[in-house]
Amino acid sequence: MKRQLLSEGPVGHMAHPYENLSMSFRDLKSLFKHIIDGFPDVEITNQESESTIEASKITEKFDGQNIIITYDHDQGKALIIRRMAQHSEMGGIDKEDTRKFFTTDKIKSSYDLALKKSLNDGMPEGEAKKLATDISKGAAIEHVAAAFYDAMREFETISERLPRELFVTEQGCRIFYNGEVLDPRTRNIVDYDNQDLIIHRTKHAVLCPDSNRLQSLDDEISETYSVFLNKQIEMLAVQEEMESKIMTNPLLNFDNLVVDEEIYTKAVMGIDKLLQNSGEGATLSDRSTLKDYVDKVIDRTLASKFSSLNKNIIAMIREAVLMTIIERRNPTIKQHINPILELISSSQDQEIIKQFLRTPKAISQMIKESIKPIEYIVHNFAVDYLKAIEAMRVVADGDQKGFIKDPGVALDSLRKKVGRQVTNLQSAGSEKDISTLKTQIHKILNDPNVDIEDVLLDKNLLKIYDKISSTIEGLVFSYRGQQYKITGQFAPINQIMGLGRFSRPGKRDELHELPSPATYESVINERIETGQNIAVFSGGFKPPHVGHFLASKYLAEKSNADLLYILVGANTRYSKNKEVKIGPIESEAIWRVFYESADVPYEIEVIRLGEGDIPSPVKWVYEHVENEYFRQDRVFVGIGAKPDTGEKEPEDKRWSRLVEKYNNTRQVIIPLQGGSIRGSTMRELLANNDDSFMEFLPDHMSDKQKLKLRNNLVNKEHLK
Repeated sequence: MKRQLLSEGPVGHMAHPYENLSMSFRDLKSLFKHIIDGFPDVEITNQESESTIEASKITEKFDGQNIIITYDHDQGKALIIRRMAQHSEMGGIDKEDTRKFFTTDKIKSSYDLALKKSLNDGMPEGEAKKLATDISKGAAIEHVAAAFYDAMREFETISERLPRELFVTEQGCRIFYNGEVLDPRTRNIVDYDNQDLIIHRTKHAVLCPDSNRLQSLDDEISETYSVFLNKQIEMLAVQEEMESKIMTNPLLNFDNLVVDEEIYTKAVMGIDKLLQNSGEGATLSDRSTLKDYVDKVIDRTLASKFSSLNKNIIAMIREAVLMTIIERRNPTIKQHINPILELISSSQDQEIIKQFLRTPKAISQMIKESIKPIEYIVHNFAVDYLKAIEAMRVVADGDQKGFIKDPGVALDSLRKKVGRQVTNLQSAGSEKDISTLKTQIHKILNDPNVDIEDVLLDKNLLKIYDKISSTIEGLVFSYRGQQYKITGQFAPINQIMGLGRFSRPGKRDELHELPSPATYESVINERIETGQNIAVFSGGFKPPHVGHFLASKYLAEKSNADLLYILVGANTRYSKNKEVKIGPIESEAIWRVFYESADVPYEIEVIRLGEGDIPSPVKWVYEHVENEYFRQDRVFVGIGAKPDTGEKEPEDKRWSRLVEKYNNTRQVIIPLQGGSIRGSTMRELLANNDDSFMEFLPDHMSDKQKLKLRNNLVNKEHLK
């Protein structure tokens, strides 16, 4: 059975146990027992009845700054990748450019964005520049810049004396190590005492000469490199009688650790109680999966709100909800929502359900609320377990490693940090921050006798200091082919410490907490003051060229876009000799290459039209606006300028009715950008392998990128 994770990421995603919806409750109990017993090796039998032994390979989860680093012997420099597309194209940036990235580049970027926004809002230029200067003053991250600079310098000192094969494969691919910078100057939640560069055991990557992208290495290969690197560093340290600040994340040894079985018993009792109280209908058992439980909770919630709907309709709505995590896409009007609405007689119910299924944050919250009881069981188990091992600070071979010299002092500091943050939020936090604060403190307290509305009373706030009982952020380990993490109190602490610091008003996806599913109608009807600016740029693009790219940027910048949709027409065009074909797939691939290395402040999404239930550009926009998909946003549709009108009139009236009917839509007239060339001419240049084709690609692309794009199109590499 394919694992269904609540939050999927790259291959090998480290999931909390409750995120694996395919896991049975019996397996969850076994996982708890596996941890309590000291993470013993597990025998795994495959479909061919072949057995293998899997080690848990437990490591500590740190609270440092992530770094992706390599060493170039020819340049004599450590190189890192921080901004994936741009820095990958450059082959990495050295320590001097890294310092600039965190300081002067941050200031300039902050200034440019603030100035553009102010000018677009109609502010006079002088005032806009002054405001932009004030805003950008605090953009530099000096302490992070210093920590990265020193870590990279230390990496250079060590790596120049290490074998090249640690950093370059036989194929000439550069090996980038996934690591973490621990530095007292970059204090996050935990105060580390030493400057250390920790190399993780997994998630390393390679950057090959014929590619501008990092490619993930298999976890086993990653660990092989980590172990080899660590041995070489240890040998060097012995030979030169030096102490290195670089090391592979130590494997933790829990063989001799004795933990109170009551921790396991309490977790099992919590699961049993959850199953017994799962409500009417089919009884859940140990063999039931976490998804079975989620299904039941969602069905019960929907049935309580829509008593007239039968079980089949409820099940259809639930599957539309869960497709957002199983298929990683939102339900669409024609394919998923309309078939449900056709079975519902009440127009009021139809409208509520339609709005609900078109509101991603409401769907997400329903899923989160449905899994929350299981999340709390896992959370409480992790808190108890990490508290049990805190005093021992167990590390490899039972030795003490001084990431934290005095855990007691660090723990006291952590408690004080949380206390100061709670006090600050009580006096100056927004209503949304206070709501999130209550939820997270309630999670820390884990006391059924304390109502969530009373958690900010002094007598309850005093209790959280005892509940914060470990400076270990968490543990990472392998179990039956999946990497898991347990994090204890750090999940709610991170939520609390992040309040008021990184929030940007108006972004729908940055609400930390939302109402329970029983009140999701209020979520549906909630109005957020600003919403997002959505730009829509459509055309045939067979193929897209520099003029199209510049026009899309013009539209996005004029509309101060947060998200740019590029709608690619469904038709396919050929060169005269039929050797070159440019269809929607090719067009999408070209657009993605254009924007892959472009430094823009907005996100892009390329949509191929004419596939499945996706209509023409005009119908796509009308359908999304009419169905209130963008009801909280402002939509800017691009249209070319009519010749000889001074760029004041659109080339046609396709968007006229839209902007007249809907107040949240605007039309942006785009003047000719980057000269004019016909798509047919571009296709002939491709067919003839003419280098002139590359002259009509965006200027920000390197010659190497342009050549690769042309060759890929001619050789159809994008289809392989």
